[in-house]
Formats: sequence, structure tokens, C-alpha cells
Amino acid sequence: MAIDYSTAPKPPEFPEMSKVVCRVVLTPEQRERVLAETGRDLTYVDLPDADGDLTREIGTMAPQDITPLILLYAVTLNEQDEAMREYLEELDIWQKEAQAEEDKPEEERPDFKVKQEIERIKLYYAPEADAIKAAMKEATSKYKKSEEAS
Repeated sequence: MAIDYSTAPKPPEFPEMSKVVCRVVLTPEQRERVLAETGRDLTYVDLPDADGDLTREIGTMAPQDITPLILLYAVTLNEQDEAMREYLEELDIWQKEAQAEEDKPEEERPDFKVKQEIERIKLYYAPEADAIKAAMKEATSKYKKSEEAS
């Protein structure tokens, strides 16, 4: 029996990263705060900046003004890491279950019992199927004869 990959857990979907970013290098104070609040030791972050506004304004902003964006970025990274960790755990469990199913003797697999039942039904209805085929053959030959006669 082949493994049914359609039942595998699906990986998490993350928003597409912006192609235009503003790279912000963290100050030592920002690094300490981000580490304390999120557990992430970041030296810089790439913040989405599709319209370029952040890049234009970053020089006039105080570090404490940009810190909430940096914290949001770090929290988002943590959430994505957690989602990926959960997915990998689910995938590991699924792989072990799929392998256990593969390792079962054929007689214990659910699909084997279904195949047996199909074969039993085929054998049970074989005489009726043969009778129908014979009747169809005879009807076809009689139809051809009546067409030839007309």
C-alpha cells in the first residue's frame, strides 16, 4: 500500500515578504529590550517598506519611535517559528503513523479488507453478470438479423 500524502499536514502559510525593505540596525538598548521581551537577539531587522516612507523618515525618527515596530517584527518571527514547530511536530507524528501502517501485514490493512469485500461481491454477482452479457449478446445478434431482414 502506498502512503496517502493527501492526508499529510500542510505547512503553515506565511505572508509574502515585501521586496522593498528598510534595514534598521538596533541600538544596544533596543537589542536588550527586544531580547528581554521576545527572547530574540536581533542586531538588525528588515521592515517592509513598499512605498519608501519608512526609508525617507528613518533619519528623523528617534530609536524609541521605531522600537514598537521592531518588537512587532520580533513577535511575528516568534509566532512564525511556533507555527513551523507545531507543523513539524504534526508532520513527525503523521510520518510515524504512515510508516506504522506501511509496516502492518497486508491482511491487517484497511484497504486489504475492502479489496477482499470487492472480490467477494464480484464472485457473488458473477452468474448474474454472465447472464446479462449473454442476454446482451443475443439481443444484439437478433437486432442485427432484424435489421438485415428489413
